[in-house]
Amino acid sequence: MKKIIALLLFGIMFVYSYAEAQSNVNLSSFTTAIQNTVKAKDSSITVSVEKIDVQNSSIPKGFIFVKIIYKKDGKEVGRNYAFTDGSVIAQDFLTVSGTRSLAGELKFDAADVNKIDPKQFGLTLIAGNPNAKNVIIEVTDFQCPFCKEASRYLHNQIKNRKDVAVYIVHMPLSIHPNAPTMAAVFEAGMLMGKNFEKDLFNSKYAEELQNLAVKLQQDPSVTNEAQLEAKVEEAIKNIDNKIIEDYAAKSGNPAKFKKLVKSKEITGQLEKHKAFAKKYNVESTPTIFVNGKAVSGFDEPILNKAFNSIK
Repeated sequence: MKKIIALLLFGIMFVYSYAEAQSNVNLSSFTTAIQNTVKAKDSSITVSVEKIDVQNSSIPKGFIFVKIIYKKDGKEVGRNYAFTDGSVIAQDFLTVSGTRSLAGELKFDAADVNKIDPKQFGLTLIAGNPNAKNVIIEVTDFQCPFCKEASRYLHNQIKNRKDVAVYIVHMPLSIHPNAPTMAAVFEAGMLMGKNFEKDLFNSKYAEELQNLAVKLQQDPSVTNEAQLEAKVEEAIKNIDNKIIEDYAAKSGNPAKFKKLVKSKEITGQLEKHKAFAKKYNVESTPTIFVNGKAVSGFDEPILNKAFNSIK
């Protein structure tokens, strides 16, 4: 479903246009036009469009900012924000001064404020004061380079602050096959009083797998695609085992650590993290929730704005 929505968004953003430019956009006609485009891809998806009233002098004259929501069987399956003047749909505008993302800034201003209870999803406190009134939730993948930058930024922001609580949500991306094991390793470490976050972000397991894959492609004994896939799967499992061994050695109690990593406790906790991502429509990493408002991607100007909103 996410792939379908992504294709639809791409088509709408960069291809579709209708009518002549007009300063007052007819949202009914606008919605119908998008719905017709969507139906050509998937007739089961319905579309609703809301104009977002924002006061920002950087919005080009004649354009409005809108939220487009996609639903299937009454449930939201995707949403997007865009600018339109009734003739074209633009995904974003970059301001000349500082080349900041205008859409990113307005999306944060207009974002829903989610009431999130970290305990409901078994989220682990990784920094700050558990009784703090300000709650920050870091949705991450230890093999995502932008997540590494976001984590560095986040910890610099909360350094020496006693008014924030920072929790982690693991969302391993499919392009990072060893990331699920790294998430389990992190949670096992936390249960044993070891925070491996920085070590995991700085690890080189992704590069190791990539190098192995390149060697396998050049191996003359690998004669077909099925053999290559089997060898790569074996390499992934071997690196998973290496990750567990490496961090078991750092845990202080290797036997206990290895048991924890593969325990139902850790598996169940990571399943709750998947439920979190689904409930709050998180589709990419990093995503950082600051007092219930989400910032997607490592967008430092928007993150600065989010942190400046903390009181």
